[in-house]
Amino acid sequence: MIEVRDSETIRRRLGGREDLRPTGSAVDCFHRSAVEALTRRVGIDADKPVSAEARDLENATLLDLAGQSLRLQGHNPATMPPADRAEMALMASDPMNSPGSFPNVLSAAANKIAERPADDAAVTFRQWSYRARKSPPDFKPTTVLHIGEFAEFPEHIDGHPFEQSTFNVETNWFQIGSYGDEFALTPRMIVDDDLDIFADSIEDKATAHDLTLQRLCVELLTKNVTLPDTYPLFHTAQHGNDLAAGAAPAEAQLTAIRQLLRQQQGVSQQRVMGYDLFGILIPSQLETNAEKILSDLHVVPAVAANAEIYRGRVRYWTEPMLDGYSTAVWYGFADPQRARAIVHAHQQGFEKMKLRQYVDPRTTSLTWQCEGRFAAAVRNYRGVVRNPGA
Repeated sequence: MIEVRDSETIRRRLGGREDLRPTGSAVDCFHRSAVEALTRRVGIDADKPVSAEARDLENATLLDLAGQSLRLQGHNPATMPPADRAEMALMASDPMNSPGSFPNVLSAAANKIAERPADDAAVTFRQWSYRARKSPPDFKPTTVLHIGEFAEFPEHIDGHPFEQSTFNVETNWFQIGSYGDEFALTPRMIVDDDLDIFADSIEDKATAHDLTLQRLCVELLTKNVTLPDTYPLFHTAQHGNDLAAGAAPAEAQLTAIRQLLRQQQGVSQQRVMGYDLFGILIPSQLETNAEKILSDLHVVPAVAANAEIYRGRVRYWTEPMLDGYSTAVWYGFADPQRARAIVHAHQQGFEKMKLRQYVDPRTTSLTWQCEGRFAAAVRNYRGVVRNPGA
């Protein structure tokens, strides 16, 4: 069992002269408890009881864990200066195949942290865009099909053949791109780590991964990209999804957006789709305004005419990325599971940020390569409306 409970205790116990290599069970125990202790620092499984072994390591620093790892490999880290101790732990021979090695512990913890869902407060695109059902296997362009709707059934005359129905198809495409960079954990960073730099860095990289895809989705809106029909995404006459005049979120503006969504024609122009207003995407300048009319509060109107019919029914998502384009323009969306105006996709095997870890002997550091492979595209102009704001 791991019995250390704080940094000083760890350092004192690492000062012992025992050179016997611990059994495999002790090494495995250290690996599990160290990973648990590191991941709990960023809130993973924080609602679950902590194991006794991980509790012993809750206050351990990265240098403490590096020293404990060396001791489990038969070394005496107490005789080493802190920087040498950190370097030796990082440069462990065959580190990824050695249970309890410092790089192996960090790798296991990093993967758990990277797999955790991103903070919805920082990432909004999953709320208003649709994730493609099929993940492309490569970097070749992928066609996005929007199959048209069928018309109403014509009357069938007894004894006559049924009419053959037809429908139209709209196409667009996207191409998976690769995005990523590296960051390194150096011996000095381990020695000076009092702020959980490792766990915080991995967690922030996972958020940066999602924010990159979010920017691709947002820019489809703000750049008003041209669609295969040669018209921009938002077009008053051709697409009927751009208000000629607008204002900040208010009942009248929400009603105007809802009316446009309700009247949008399908691909085959044979059916009014009748989309409802699901949510609005707003710049941060409009957040307080939207909260006043949409937050799920129990408000009793003074008179019936003042009833806030959209409160608690229409969602709102504050997107600071919009502010760089305009602090006034905002967007209304139908349910993305139904309308699928904006779509995003990940390459197969890259549904989450991919981490690759290697030891760089030139800098005596442990380096993580972080990569995401994804794309975003407009599937169709239906299901989204632009309000130009005041």
